[in-house]
Amino acid sequence: MRGSKRTSLILAIFLLLLTQLAINFFVPKIDALNFSPSIKQTRESNPLDHSFYPNQGQYNAELHWVKTNISINKRGTGKVAMLINCTPNADHFGIYLRAIEEEHSLLLDETYALQDGEELALNATRAEGFDVSYQIYLENTSRIQPGKTLLYRITYESNFYFSNQLGHYAVNPELAFLDLTRPYWDEPLDFRIVRINLPVEVASPSVSNSTLEEAQFQVEEFMNDYYQLAFYGEKNNAGNYYLVFETRKDDLQARATFEINCYLSMEYFSFPMVINWLVIVLVLLFTIVSLILFLFVIDFKNKSLKENKEFKEKLYALAARAEDSEK
Repeated sequence: MRGSKRTSLILAIFLLLLTQLAINFFVPKIDALNFSPSIKQTRESNPLDHSFYPNQGQYNAELHWVKTNISINKRGTGKVAMLINCTPNADHFGIYLRAIEEEHSLLLDETYALQDGEELALNATRAEGFDVSYQIYLENTSRIQPGKTLLYRITYESNFYFSNQLGHYAVNPELAFLDLTRPYWDEPLDFRIVRINLPVEVASPSVSNSTLEEAQFQVEEFMNDYYQLAFYGEKNNAGNYYLVFETRKDDLQARATFEINCYLSMEYFSFPMVINWLVIVLVLLFTIVSLILFLFVIDFKNKSLKENKEFKEKLYALAARAEDSEK
């Protein structure tokens, strides 16, 4: 009996450990997917007492161009740096940023403004309504020189894979898709550029068509018609060149959209494995049911052994009585 109980306990522990291992294997680690919108900062945020009304003309500045640098790593996360070039007027105190679709965390210590070579501190608050993600405020508006070029730099970390902007292409499992929609602006722009640094190592700054074919890189047809596309290699700190995909559009109207749709080989990515929570629940239910059935079988076995033992004892007693009666 003691042996049976010990075996039952060991098997029960084994089933629980098996369930835990299954969940750990399929569910991505928290640090890879925990990119809920937030503001990472070390200085205290103290925004001015102003309100934005996101309508055309409310920047209190003339916008000229917007450049965006996006770095994406093998796991589908990365960093985004937006550069906004404008000329402020006397009432300028900041800008608002339209909705950011991907999961992200704003890096306030890497978010600032520049004018005449002087760095100006910024604060940011999450915005609600008007399809706006952030209100970006200058900490000290008295340092602004109206009529002179002002450059904003807004930086945030992002998880493109978790936001379903990057992932396995269902039509062709050998490809990964990249589907980005950048925030629009309520004023016309002279031009807009988006540079995407991809985890694709290349031989040199010059990227040939054969290199793109080897990477299975391709874009949706509308991109060739609507944008100016460029490909080149950029050297990282280790001295290796990686593929940069640049998309440019000139003379954009107010609220013009900017979408990027492309594909490349899955071999350049190693996305975290994700499983549907429904599957997790089913696995847990299966384990619990298996454990219950196992305990039921053990209990049935123990009862059978007990009944068998009692039956044998009765047979021995009858045999003993028969022997006594013969004597």
